[in-house]
Amino acid sequence: MQRQRKLFSALLLILLLKIAVNFVSIEYTDNRGFSQTENGFISKPGSGFEVTRKTQAIKNYVTPISRSTNKRVRTEMIPRITLENENALTDEKNEFQEGIPTNEGNETAIQQQEEIKYKKVTGSPYVIIDPKRVATAVGRAPVLNGYKNTWDPRNRKDIAVFWRIPEADGSVVENIISSCHKLTMASDAGIAEGHDQDTTVDVVSVAGPTDVDMGPNTFMNVDTTTILGIERAQQMGLVRSELARVIVTPFIFEPESLFDVTRRGRLFTMFPHPVDRAVRMFAFLQHADWKPAYSPMLASMSIEQYAESSYAEDNWMTRYLSNDPDPEAVLTSAHVEVAMDVVRRKFFVGLLDKREESLDRFEKFFRWNFSIDPSNQDRCREILLEKWANSNHTLETPQPGSQAYELLVAKNLYDIKLYNYIELLFKEQEQFVANIPDGFRLEGTNE
Repeated sequence: MQRQRKLFSALLLILLLKIAVNFVSIEYTDNRGFSQTENGFISKPGSGFEVTRKTQAIKNYVTPISRSTNKRVRTEMIPRITLENENALTDEKNEFQEGIPTNEGNETAIQQQEEIKYKKVTGSPYVIIDPKRVATAVGRAPVLNGYKNTWDPRNRKDIAVFWRIPEADGSVVENIISSCHKLTMASDAGIAEGHDQDTTVDVVSVAGPTDVDMGPNTFMNVDTTTILGIERAQQMGLVRSELARVIVTPFIFEPESLFDVTRRGRLFTMFPHPVDRAVRMFAFLQHADWKPAYSPMLASMSIEQYAESSYAEDNWMTRYLSNDPDPEAVLTSAHVEVAMDVVRRKFFVGLLDKREESLDRFEKFFRWNFSIDPSNQDRCREILLEKWANSNHTLETPQPGSQAYELLVAKNLYDIKLYNYIELLFKEQEQFVANIPDGFRLEGTNE
């Protein structure tokens, strides 16, 4: 009888342990070196959460099934970066961490540390996200640990990542970086002439724009503008090669998987006003019969008809940056707060309306100098900027107060709110380059 009781107690204990172990938080280091925590379940082979994960295009995502809708929901794990890991990444002691509770693994404490760091650097009326509201509205907010925060110290292994926003005139920025600064770039330009079949990562020469006579440019033989191309770049070791100085991509979540704990990206871009971008998108789609979003009806529409139609984008940037690109999802203030927080933490921002000032800041922030032939390189820059300023779009942006303008504003209220916040960040982030003199690009050598 006593033996039976002991056996029953042992079985009961095993059962309780099995139940408990499935609801503990597990912290581990993933195969990129980031410290991760999973709540509510154990990592199991084939679940997508193995400590050593299989190579995939998007490494930090899971697709749980919503109990209410029975649909798969795209969300992101919350990686935990400890203060020790942060210091190991930069090899520098951050003065803003002094006097702040470390409380390793405590998400709230880590968030407070980041907020205090940013406020001390910029004096920003920063966005504080309510985690409960965000979790209810948009799932888990993007963390994007593959990219450094804007206030993190520079490291020679950091790689500039230019976010190519659709219909935002970013090609001129790319041309200035590749043709005038002569920096090796990963985009979609290096896979011509069969280089998309290469099996090892390498640098290839590509003819530069005809507007300037600066010789060929150098690109990586990968394509970082498509999902499959990003996966190929990861498999070939693009970032590990340390050959690319700049990566260009229309994505921010998928390329995050390219980076690891010792080599991280730094996001930057030129943000357009939402109404300007909406008008450019309309003008583009009127003729882009190769695009899935094209419809013959667009060719005969007025801008007012487009703004009232289902073809016009609805707060595209807020949806994308909050990691909720579903066009049918109902947006809330939580979405725009998440988008603001992503931009605040991860983007060194430029404004399309202030393109020359923005470009000057990019050059200072990333320490891009003209070190080959400074006078001709600067002339190259002037020519491309002049061409950019004089470029004519097929459709002019409506004037504020006009019917078309107000219709487009009404369609993109959250994007307008986000853009207003980005304008504030643009003013604040000037402090990041305040100690670098004007004309910096003409002095010294590229770092």
